[in-house]
Order: sequence, then structure tokens, then C-alpha cells
Amino acid sequence: MEPELPETPPVDASEDMGWRTDRHVLLRKPRTNGSGGLILDAFVSKPGVLTYKTNDGREIRELVPANVLHSSRSLDSARLSPVTVDHPEGGVVTAQNFQQLAVGMAGERVDIAEDGKIRLVLNVASERGVQAIEGRLDGSERRQEVSAGYFVRVDETPGVHSDFGQFDRTQIERVYNHFALVHAGRAGSTVRVRADEAHRLLDEGDDEMQLQEQLDAAKAEAAEFKSRLDAIDAEKVADLKEVFDGLTARIDDLEAALEATACGPSDEELEAASTESAKARLDDRLLRRRMDGLLSEAKLDIEDADKLDTPELIDAVFSGLSLTDIKLDGVNEADCRKAAVIFHLDRAPTAHPYEIDSPSTTAKSETEQPSARLDALFDIRKPHPDKTAQA
Repeated sequence: MEPELPETPPVDASEDMGWRTDRHVLLRKPRTNGSGGLILDAFVSKPGVLTYKTNDGREIRELVPANVLHSSRSLDSARLSPVTVDHPEGGVVTAQNFQQLAVGMAGERVDIAEDGKIRLVLNVASERGVQAIEGRLDGSERRQEVSAGYFVRVDETPGVHSDFGQFDRTQIERVYNHFALVHAGRAGSTVRVRADEAHRLLDEGDDEMQLQEQLDAAKAEAAEFKSRLDAIDAEKVADLKEVFDGLTARIDDLEAALEATACGPSDEELEAASTESAKARLDDRLLRRRMDGLLSEAKLDIEDADKLDTPELIDAVFSGLSLTDIKLDGVNEADCRKAAVIFHLDRAPTAHPYEIDSPSTTAKSETEQPSARLDALFDIRKPHPDKTAQA
């Protein structure tokens, strides 16, 4: 916000010039002036585009050309200008309020760096100024920046500067009134106070404070990047762990399957399997012998029958005798045909063709139910129908 023009402007400021207060330059390590005060070696202004707020809240971009800053009238006004704590309420320092406001003076020497910055020395001679710099004034924070207060004349023509970009108007004249010690600056880190190495050349490069700021910024950027990298790594680790867990589970399954395959059956299982196999072979031989008595009826030659497997022989006998299918739920067609052949054998037993003496048989009960005989054929827990009939 632009303060109003003072009623009594400095003699060398034209009445049609406006008023500005620019904040620049971080203070650092002031040195004593030998009587309790401090000497501040400072850059106080630089060429560029500065942004100001108007009374109605609008922002105005104002170009500060190097030739205006470096004009003899502007540089002369900076020499021996008063130093204040904050900007005066009325905007400017006058002969009437000098004793109440001034805490020191600017030096006579004004230097221009190669990049266009203005350098001068501030002598803060009063205890109040020292307290403001060290943060001991009114319990507030340290005032570690310098803000220039000056009168200015502007050209309202907007444009684009080749180095500084767009601007809304241009400063065409600047006359300094005072330099205020303030809390916050506005011109950026490239304009700063140098208060501990006065013998260094202005164009020698970044000083310790600037390097420290750059180091802190680089550390902050590195920490942020590390945090983002850790987040990415955590996500990748989670994905890889999921894949690894899947592979581990797959390996466990394969190892278990391999172990089950490699382990042979127990002795009991082998014995039971051998017994079952022997019983199946015996049953097969007995059934084939019993079917030998049906071969002639089924119009089958014994030599041809011997060449057939048992299931094939059963099918041949079933077809040759024109037996009727026995349909049983849950039993396949081959086993149903086998049951029909056995049922036929049990109803009409015949002697084996190679047996000389046929065993005596007892007539079966006329009241025996066929369904009970079929159940006995498929349930080993029940006695064989022949044994039941003979009992």
C-alpha cells in the first residue's frame, strides 16, 4: 500500500513524485562501531520489476531500470540518509521528526555492483536500533532486513523488459528519504546485507549467508525427494513381496505333492492291495469257469472264448444268450450285463465241461426273490445266494 505524500517533502524531491518503501537485504553478523552501535554493510536496492499494492488492493508491476537507480541524483539522495526502526507513520523522515525516528545514518560511500545492486554502509548508533536488530525491542523478532523509503516518479506505459519480463509502468526517477530496519523483506535473497566481511569485493560471488540458504534449500529438496523415493520403494517392495509370497506358496504345494508322490504305500496298504488283487483274479477265474458251461448255448467256441478278456467274454455271452438288461441305479452298463450273466448262471447252474463228477446241487427255493439275489451279488456283507439256498 502506498503511503500518502508527506506535507514537507525533502528539498531535493520534486512535488510531483510519488512515495515508495522497498524492503531489501537480510542483515547478518553486524560489527560494532566502537561505541556500542553496529555497522551494517548492505545492498539496499537492485534493478528489476517490483510489485506494489494500491489502496484498492490491485497489484502494480513497476519496472526499476538500472539507469534510474544509478543516476547521480538517486545515488546522492542515498548518502547520509537516516536509518529508522520500521517506516514512520507519516511515511517520511523530516527535520521535525528526525530526533524521534532516526537510530543511525547511511554512510557517504555508495557503490554499484556488476549486477546493478546498490551498496552502502549503515551506521546504527542508538541502543534502540541495536535492540531492534538483536530482537530485544518490545519482545518482537529481530529486524534483519532493510527497507528503503523513497520518492518516485513513474511512466504509466506498460511493456515487456528483455530481462525482467512484463511491467505495468516504469520508475523514471527515485530519491531516497530513509532506510528502515524491518522484519520482512521483499526483494529476494540476491539483495542482502553483508555485515562481517567489508573487505570483500561486491562482485566476488555468493557470501556465506547465501551459500547457507542454498544449502538449506538443497537439503530440503533432497529430503522431499528421499521421502518420495521411500514411498515408491515401499510400493515396489509390497508388489514384489506379494509375488514372492505367491511363489513361496507354489513351492510349498509342489514340494508337498512331490513328497506325497515319492512316499510309497505302507506295508499294510501293500498287503491289502495284494489281497484285493488276488481276490479279484480268483473271482475272475471262477467266473470264467462258470461261463464255460454257457459257451455252447451262447454259440461260442472255447478257443475263441479263451482269446477274449473277461469283459469281452461277458458281452459275448450276454449277446449270445439274448439276455435281458438289468438296469440298476448308479451301476454302469458293463456291470449290469455282468450281473445279468451271473443271475442267469445262478438260476441255471451247469457243470464245468472238464469236470467228470458234477457236484450235487440242492434245488433252490421257489419262493426266493430275484431282487434279494441281486442285492447279494453287489454286497459282500451278505451271503451268496447259493449258500443261502443250501443253508
